[in-house]
This record gives sequence, structure tokens and C-alpha cells, in this order.
Amino acid sequence: MKQANLLATILLSSCLFVVGCAASASQIRAAMDPWKGRHVDALLMKWGTPTTVYETPSGEYQIYTWTYQGPTQVVASQVPSINMAFASATASFCRFDWTTDKHGTIVDYRWAGQCVIK
Repeated sequence: MKQANLLATILLSSCLFVVGCAASASQIRAAMDPWKGRHVDALLMKWGTPTTVYETPSGEYQIYTWTYQGPTQVVASQVPSINMAFASATASFCRFDWTTDKHGTIVDYRWAGQCVIK
């Protein structure tokens, strides 16, 4: 019974950690919207080197991508009565894509994952 309580506590703590750190969509928009219309150089100075840069085939746009992976959380438990053990692992992930026009002006952005705004 103690192992079950410990496992439940670990799982709940992990869930609260992940949910507590991720920003809401409105928080992300509030932080990202002011970048629209600015030159990408300002973003590069603030965020550093992007993970990738992609130019569209037409040459009209470039997409700057930053990806982040947080710590991996591993939860394991053992059930001695059936001689088995179970484990699961989760990792937080965030991706930001910034789209610029051919002059380097930020025109759009999008994100995916559990993003944190600093």
C-alpha cells in the first residue's frame, strides 16, 4: 500500500510540475505578439542562435525555429505479487517558429508543446 501511495504522489507531482510550468496560450500570445513587425535581428539578439532556419522555395519567407527539451521524468513501480515492474518516461518539449518576410521583418509565429515564457 505504501508503494501505491508513493507512486500516486510521484505521478501527481510530475503532473503538477509539467502543468505548472507550461504557459497558457494567452500568456504566450501576450509575450510573442509584440515581436511582430520587428526585425528578426532583435529576436536573434534576445533568443540566440535558432535550432534551424528554413527558406521557403519562393524565397519570400524564412522560418526560424527554436526547439527546447526539458528534463525527462521517469516514474517506476514494482508489483512484487506478480513479479513485474512498470516504468514510464515523459519529456517536456517546446517549439517556436517565427516567420519573416524577405526583408527580415517578423510577420507571424506559432508554437507547439509545453512552452515556458521567461
